Amino acid sequence: MSVTSHLSMDIASKAAMFGVATARGIDRAFANAADRRAVAAHANAGLADRLQSAREGERDALVAAHQLALELARVRAENAALRAALEAERAQSIRLALVIRQVAAAA
Repeated sequence: MSVTSHLSMDIASKAAMFGVATARGIDRAFANAADRRAVAAHANAGLADRLQSAREGERDALVAAHQLALELARVRAENAALRAALEAERAQSIRLALVIRQVAAAA
């Protein structure tokens, strides 16, 4: 065999080994990419769950705030009614005191 033949065979075997190594590297890269996609999908599912929980919590907070606003409005209306009743009783007491003074002065 000539030197050229030996060199050609050596180059061919190295090219074949490089091709196999490259193919294995590509296969590994695709497998790693698939693993990363699976991890990312799992993380996205977890984030979606947390987002849904946050939205539910926000809705619950809005419902609670609305209920508190309704309760505050009810208490304010009740307070206004009680103040009006207190003013009426105060006016009645003043009138009664005037009548008692008039009766005492006439006697």
